[in-house]
Amino acid sequence: MLTIDDAARLALALPDVTETTRSGSRTWNVAGKAFAWERPFSQADRRRFGDQTPPDGPILAIRTE
Repeated sequence: MLTIDDAARLALALPDVTETTRSGSRTWNVAGKAFAWERPFSQADRRRFGDQTPPDGPILAIRTE
């Protein structure tokens, strides 16, 4: 399984990508526009797991076309 650090390395290998911090989380941008960011589980995310324990760590969100 890939980690957030693996995703960061892949993102930063793309042309013109910069890494910034937004709302305390890492965000990857091209020309000032975010295309990937890490975020914590929201309360709604946690409810979707029901009785199961959600995974540890943040979610990697990616914007696609």
